[in-house]
Amino acid sequence: MERTLPKHRVQEPEFADPNFTLPKIPKKDQIIKPQIVQVEEQASSYNKEETPIESSANETVIEFKYDNIKLGIIEFAKTISISLAALIKVLTFDFEGFTINIRATQQQIDAIGDNKIDWQRFMRQYFKNNQIIINLVLDDEVVLEKKAYTQSEQLEEMLQENDNLKYLVNKLKLKISY
Repeated sequence: MERTLPKHRVQEPEFADPNFTLPKIPKKDQIIKPQIVQVEEQASSYNKEETPIESSANETVIEFKYDNIKLGIIEFAKTISISLAALIKVLTFDFEGFTINIRATQQQIDAIGDNKIDWQRFMRQYFKNNQIIINLVLDDEVVLEKKAYTQSEQLEEMLQENDNLKYLVNKLKLKISY
């Protein structure tokens, strides 16, 4: 006995467009060099350009101002790890045009690392604007203090802070070593 599917389960195949045909692929000897160069130029120009962000007519575009940038940074912080989110939330920034300059120490810049690319992509989608650029600026004013652990480091630190101690060491010609 031959098994067959019931009639209600068998369906005719559906095609999206009956006039659709696959493009003809030329053979290797039919390709000429200018066509290849043109395709490579198109591919390289495609990589350089950003894909436009599409927005629906009913979506509102968020205004690019300080408070909204801060909200965008907080929204991005929700999408990443907790430790990096805590770091990003405390960073200070300013903006000029569509460039956001974020001031950070070298350690903070190293911690952010490759997440800057994701951050920039998120901000572009958040504001629906492909012109937004995030710059991490090394802040010279923020210098991490190094704590003096050894006795010689403590002495050097005291000599830098206290001119009277420096005068005393020079006057008495002391050679202190530990």
